[in-house]
Amino acid sequence: MDEEMKAICINKTWRLMDCPASQRVLKGKWVYKVKNEVDRNGNNTTRHEARLCFMGSRQIKGLDFNETLLSSAW
Repeated sequence: MDEEMKAICINKTWRLMDCPASQRVLKGKWVYKVKNEVDRNGNNTTRHEARLCFMGSRQIKGLDFNETLLSSAW
């Protein structure tokens, strides 16, 4: 998890801020995954991955967000 937090800070994915008193807080949780891979030399390597996920379905349009990003059709 520490490596993931470092990567988030280095890539400037998001900034950690204090919550304004007028805003709601979305619930989130860390999701952990263990990846077993084989490297170029044929050695087995184990890598731990951590992601921070939020419950976006609990957002209210106009209160928590004002615009959405629509993906184009194939």
